[in-house]
Amino acid sequence: MGARTHVIVTLIALLVQTGGAFGGDILRLSGQFLTGIGFLCSGIIFKSPDVTKVRGLTTSAVIFYCGVVGITIGLGLYVETIIVTLVVLFFLYDPLKFEKSHRSMKRRKSNERNNFK
Repeated sequence: MGARTHVIVTLIALLVQTGGAFGGDILRLSGQFLTGIGFLCSGIIFKSPDVTKVRGLTTSAVIFYCGVVGITIGLGLYVETIIVTLVVLFFLYDPLKFEKSHRSMKRRKSNERNNFK
């Protein structure tokens, strides 16, 4: 999935949210939209014949995120959207640093537990 898909999902979410403000039930429209995006995202996740590999989880999560961004912008939650976007971008563009620190924390906790035995 490319950038066009992400932009289209975000803009459709924005239209759904702002369109609901003009005569529709905003919560119901948002819920139905997110259900549809969840269905789209589930089709992106692939499990290879080798049971240990699953692909498309990050792409699926980012598309779902784009849908939520459109909804939050439609609600007028600009500051919250910017903050969450910066956090998501940090984890998308620097995942190795995060994963390495997470693994080292797990190792430290495991070592601490083993030392107490």
